[in-house]
Formats: sequence, C-alpha cells, structure tokens
Amino acid sequence: LQIEWQARQGTRSDIKLVIDLVNAQNGKRYPMAIEQPMRGGNPTFLWQPGEVIFDDYSLRLPADLAQGIYLLEIRLLDVTNDVWLEFEDAQGQPLRHAVAGPLQAGAPQPAQVQDMNSIQATFGNSLDLLGFELARASCDKGESLPLTLYWQASQPVREDYTVFVHVLDAQGNLVAQQDSPPLNGDLPTSLWVPGIVVQDNYQVTPPTVCLQDEYTVQIGLYKAGSGERLLLQASDRQIKDRALLLVRTRW
Repeated sequence: LQIEWQARQGTRSDIKLVIDLVNAQNGKRYPMAIEQPMRGGNPTFLWQPGEVIFDDYSLRLPADLAQGIYLLEIRLLDVTNDVWLEFEDAQGQPLRHAVAGPLQAGAPQPAQVQDMNSIQATFGNSLDLLGFELARASCDKGESLPLTLYWQASQPVREDYTVFVHVLDAQGNLVAQQDSPPLNGDLPTSLWVPGIVVQDNYQVTPPTVCLQDEYTVQIGLYKAGSGERLLLQASDRQIKDRALLLVRTRW
C-alpha cells in the first residue's frame, strides 16, 4: 500500500495512521497498522507546507483471514491531542476515514439468505433492503426476538446512518426500540461496497410491560447528527413516517 501525502500547512501534532482491514460483508475487523508515517522516519510535526510525502506499507494478511470482500480503512489519530482527525473529499466535505478497495480474498462468500423474507424497499436512493429473517413468529413473555436484515448498497454511500428497530403496540404506541449503526458500528454505511449483501443482526426486545397481544416491528434509517429519517420507497410494505412496517409478531 502506498499513500501520497501533502502538507497544506505545518503542524505541531504527532499524527499516527490507523489502518484496519474490514470485511465488507460482516464487518469483522483486523488491525493492520498503528504507526507514524514512514514508520516514524518522517513524523508529521516535521512536514513542511507543500511537501509531498510517499508513504509505503507492506501489510501482512492474517493467517485466519476468511474468503470474502475486504476494505482497507485508514484513519488519522492526533496523538498529541488525543483526537481523531477528519479527511476532506474533493468537494471539501469531511470524511472520518479514507478507504482503499474493495479487495477480494479467495472466492467471495455469499450471505446465507435461503430463508429470507424478500422485500423491495430502497432508503435514500442508494440503500436497498433485500429482505429479513425473523427467528420465529411469536415469543414467550420477556424473550427477545432475533431479527436479521439484509442490505445492499446500489452505489457508494457518503454518510454513516443509524438503523432503528421500533416495536409498536396495537394502538400504534412505541413500546420498545433498538437504535444502532449497522453491525453495532463495525461496518458503517460509508464502508458498504455496492453490490455486496450485508447481514445485519438485531435482538428485538419485548415491551417492559408485555401484554399477550400483537405487536408491529418497523425499521428505518436516520442521520445520527440530526435524527432526520431517510426517504424510502417500498412496493410490498406499508410506510408510515418514513418507517417501513416490517412484520407483526406476538409476545
């Protein structure tokens, strides 16, 4: 891996690169490097404005690396001030990481979707929900319900979105919820590779006061900073308040 840097201005900070190998299907991470540019031979506080630095890395793949599609995620840690730094794209928009890839290790492993309930739903024009699996149609009182969502990006995604899973009672009241970035943050949407199916698991928690009744599970995506929900389209499911009414279950 070769990275080309250019100092826009001088800095007094000591900045380290953090490079992770990330499985684009399940979010599993493999730390590859945490070090100064040029392995400490040219730390950032010595860089001169306008100077171009070529930084080479030889990354050894883990011995237990599974077959699949991977990305190299590159982040910058300001060690002096103990803060993460952002990149900027060509339009000047902030990015919390840079990405190299995708990289293929062996034959790609398709997601196991044989028992998936197919859906045709699109969030924000770029994130498709292909389907879901619900472990069972009903649960005993107090028992969580495993839910798996199958996503696929149709084009590169710039932002990191949060998934919400809401449980509504028969009157439409919110009685339980789980909000989380996909795969508990291990594979944010800005790392999704177009065309690769992402398997995203959740545990739907029953209401605190659980009556023997039917409940509706609905899902959606929103921007973490503003809470604004993504627009969505679906041909075979009801939509309300930018949420997809996914399934009904009993507790």
